[in-house]
Amino acid sequence: MTSRAGRTAVAALALSLCMWPAGALANGRGQAASGGRLSLARAIAIAKRNSLDVQASQAKLAQARSTIAQTYAGLYPQLSLSESGLTYHEIDTNSLGMGGFGGLGGLGGMGGLGGMGGLSGLGLSGLGAGTSNAPYNTLQTSLALTQILFDGFQTADALAIADASVKLGQIDVAQERRAASYAAADAYFQTLEAQTALQLAEQNVDAANAHLLEARRRLQAGTGTRFDVLQAEAQDASVEGQLRSAQNQLALARLALSNALGEPVGDRAIDPAAQVAGLALPGGADVDPYLNRRPEIQTLLLERRIDRAKVDLARKANDPKAELQAQYSQQTFTSGRSFMIDAGLSWPLVDWGKGKQETDFAELDLRQVDLQLAQARRNLATQIEGAVLSRGDARDRVRIASRGLESAQEAYRMAAVRYRAGVGTSYEAIDAQTALVAAQNAFIQASYQLETSEIALDQALASDVHPLDPPLPGALTLSSAGARP
Repeated sequence: MTSRAGRTAVAALALSLCMWPAGALANGRGQAASGGRLSLARAIAIAKRNSLDVQASQAKLAQARSTIAQTYAGLYPQLSLSESGLTYHEIDTNSLGMGGFGGLGGLGGMGGLGGMGGLSGLGLSGLGAGTSNAPYNTLQTSLALTQILFDGFQTADALAIADASVKLGQIDVAQERRAASYAAADAYFQTLEAQTALQLAEQNVDAANAHLLEARRRLQAGTGTRFDVLQAEAQDASVEGQLRSAQNQLALARLALSNALGEPVGDRAIDPAAQVAGLALPGGADVDPYLNRRPEIQTLLLERRIDRAKVDLARKANDPKAELQAQYSQQTFTSGRSFMIDAGLSWPLVDWGKGKQETDFAELDLRQVDLQLAQARRNLATQIEGAVLSRGDARDRVRIASRGLESAQEAYRMAAVRYRAGVGTSYEAIDAQTALVAAQNAFIQASYQLETSEIALDQALASDVHPLDPPLPGALTLSSAGARP
């Protein structure tokens, strides 16, 4: 049986198992499911929409994009308006000067030959002195335009860091969306496995009940023994216990599915024929091309770019910087106006090794990222190879389990025929049913483990989960996998 045929048979088994009364596949024993059907594709879409991790990563991406806008804004001219008021109250002034005999100082006047009097002061014999306490008020309005001409290319490095941060955010959003789809698909198939196991358990209970009734009938007819009845009762109790366990497992699986979707599943039925597309990987394929698709590698590569830019920023910290400023001012009460153009160049000469220490620190960060990148490549290559091997093992287990199931079905059919004909024993029939239950469970587990191994391979290769359309029934049918002869 090819891998594709095996997976078709898996879906056919699940589909035929579910051909019970309407709604049975949701809750078992024919309980109606009024919430509609939940397909795998719909479940994945719901999980992506409701994921809080996706929403958090989208918020971080928005922050990273705002950082680019902020950095670009620093390149443009900066215009500022300032308003200031001043009250100047002169308490005391003294002035001394040499003048002629009897020099008189007026308002800022001259006293005698070369004598200088104070404000409203009086000069006497060459000595001038004056006092005033008149307040002086002014209101100044300034409009300044500043433009950075050269910053040692630090803005370019800051833009490179901001751009890498945006790409990191985009990778994080994509990864969180894929993680939500992986979790939803895995929970979906876990629920399908539990659901199918419950339906088989219900069939086995029906078969055990029928066998118990037959054993009692034969005891009453004198063709059976009390030992046959006791064996049938023990088998009936055993499968009843398996049914209770299967019911509990399905309830837990549906809870886990609700958690993965971020909303209650309710009584919605899930698609028993759901499958995911298998990735075609040639044997012995080189995993290096797939490594670069992993978000861990992409993140480390971007972090390396950021650390490289930080090293450049640290090296340029002591580079010269040039700035041009134009300022217009007006003093309201004095009607004084001024216009100033200021061009400045700054160049730190001595920082006592601070710049070198910052550069060395940034280079050590860069070295750590290089080591992390090498380790991540090694670990992820092993993970990819392991996922490929696990998928191959899951395919082999489906083929082996399908052969075991076919043999167990035939053995149970023959034992049932022999028992009804009176040539077979009750022990023989019960033993065949026990073997059939084990083969059914093994096939169910192998079937859905194949689907989850495909999801694990998708995750290892950073690929999206692609649900397939329901396949046509194949080699195995539900009726042929059932417990009834």
